[in-house]
Amino acid sequence: MSAAQDFAGGHFHLSGDNTAEKAGNALSMASGALDTLGLAVPPLAILGGLAGVGSAIADIFGHHEDAKEKVDAAQKAAPPPPKPIDVSAAGTAVGQVASQGSDTLHSISGTTF
Repeated sequence: MSAAQDFAGGHFHLSGDNTAEKAGNALSMASGALDTLGLAVPPLAILGGLAGVGSAIADIFGHHEDAKEKVDAAQKAAPPPPKPIDVSAAGTAVGQVASQGSDTLHSISGTTF
């Protein structure tokens, strides 16, 4: 299946976003070929299985590297977080601040500055 995808454009090229994914693709094709040849020569099936494990490991590293690159690019493109506004300082500058007296039975009254 990997070989069919690699010949899809009319010429052979290893598909993959980075070197590890390309290595995984090549090992996948080698694994399939060795598994098929293992029908005639059984020891080759063992090598095919090992190539399949290597392919899976290379794919894991390739996908991890690709995901890290995408996250890094998204973080660089994200706008910076908004700066917090100190509401209490802005309100005291214009004299619109209310405070509660020490007696909780009475209502809130204005400050006497």
